[in-house]
Amino acid sequence: MSAYMISVDHACALVTAYLELRSGGRGSSFSDHLAAEATAMVRDLLTECERSVRHRYPTAGDDLPGPIGAPPISETTFTAVPWSTPYATHRNRTLARVINAARCYSYQACEHPEWIGSRGHQIVTDLIEMASAALARQIDSTWTVTGRDHFTAAPEVA
Repeated sequence: MSAYMISVDHACALVTAYLELRSGGRGSSFSDHLAAEATAMVRDLLTECERSVRHRYPTAGDDLPGPIGAPPISETTFTAVPWSTPYATHRNRTLARVINAARCYSYQACEHPEWIGSRGHQIVTDLIEMASAALARQIDSTWTVTGRDHFTAAPEVA
């Protein structure tokens, strides 16, 4: 495996999605309190990723693989990324992209031995669960397998 530092934009996108999905899709106003929580989450994600990269490449020093010119984690602040879209097909694509971005983060950040108990792991695990559940609801996916053709049959249209 390899590891690299995700960008601040990547971390902000994950946190935006997390907060939007946690609110039930009602949209977050990103009040001062929520912005402070979001900034802490972004820093947690970046810190876990850095721990992973440093564990994977212990001799890298300050020359870690990833974005060049990123601010120090302690100076990083949250900036919401565009989220909402009125079109259901785009929402499905957005949720799939959230899941892929979260999986990418997890792949980069999982290299150190304390990953499973980390805040970054908890955030990304919760995010994947929320996005997967939202996607299943959006496409009207059934909960149980109803027959041998469950995965290949066309969905029923009401």
